[in-house]
Amino acid sequence: MLDKISLATSRVAEHYFRLPVAGLQRPLWRERVYCYELYHQLRCILPGEPGLVLTGEPDKRSNPTFTRNHPIPDFIFHVPGSHQQNRAVMEVECRVDRRHLRKDLRTFRCLREKGYQQFILLLFGVQAVPWRLLSEVAEEFGMRLSQVSVLVHADVGSMASLQVMPAGARPNKALQPTAHKPRRA
Repeated sequence: MLDKISLATSRVAEHYFRLPVAGLQRPLWRERVYCYELYHQLRCILPGEPGLVLTGEPDKRSNPTFTRNHPIPDFIFHVPGSHQQNRAVMEVECRVDRRHLRKDLRTFRCLREKGYQQFILLLFGVQAVPWRLLSEVAEEFGMRLSQVSVLVHADVGSMASLQVMPAGARPNKALQPTAHKPRRA
């Protein structure tokens, strides 16, 4: 599945990767715009497995099996209507700060309790994974980073690549600064 996701990222056009905005000189990174195009590209690439469905931003507030938390994951790969074949959850992020990573890891934890087996964090518009911060947030939510596949889609036209925490990296090591940060409106 990761190879299909990486291929789909390479097909996200510039104006979906960085959104041109009237009145601004530089385009902005917008997660929702990127996700909508990524959804389209994934639907074009993914083979039809019997019953397996890619769903974008399913709101769990109306689902009676979610009593405490009501996550809205960016993408889920599942068989709708039961928790018997919950395959994967993917969160997409262009803002790699503590607040946004907490939301993503909270979603993973909540959906892990519903039987999801694979957790994918796709970072776009960033050059490096903030391993220390991600480790701290994962620990806060009782997740091991070995449970999360981290993909980085650094530039338009390139494929997202699977990242591996550097050997010997520990949560207390200093973060490597990213080459650029997405602008917020």
